[in-house]
Amino acid sequence: MIQLVGTWERELAQDTIRTIEFESFGSGLVYTSKIKANEKIINEGMSIMGYDNVNDKLFQCLIFKNNPIVHNYAFWFTSPTKFTMMSYADLQDPGKGEFVSSDLLVETHYLNGEVIRTTSWHRINK
Repeated sequence: MIQLVGTWERELAQDTIRTIEFESFGSGLVYTSKIKANEKIINEGMSIMGYDNVNDKLFQCLIFKNNPIVHNYAFWFTSPTKFTMMSYADLQDPGKGEFVSSDLLVETHYLNGEVIRTTSWHRINK
């Protein structure tokens, strides 16, 4: 989980960037999220992640300012650099994540067992 601490960025569309900033909080993490289009903030969110040692999983709750839906996820590491992520809204298609390096995180998302999207997050220095 410590691998996530810092600031990460990914492109959502041309001229649209999502930035997340993870900070340690007790035995978990908190992060803020900003989505900018043409340098203007169009959405913001907050998340808290905590490790549950009974289930050996990280649990996350995420909410955005302009969306009343609360997003809930579970994460578990399958190796020191790889993890599985599961949205409670889509239990049948867990995603995969891998820290390719200390500055690159790649997520793979599935629908009906088929890859629908690969997302690359890049660590940035603030």
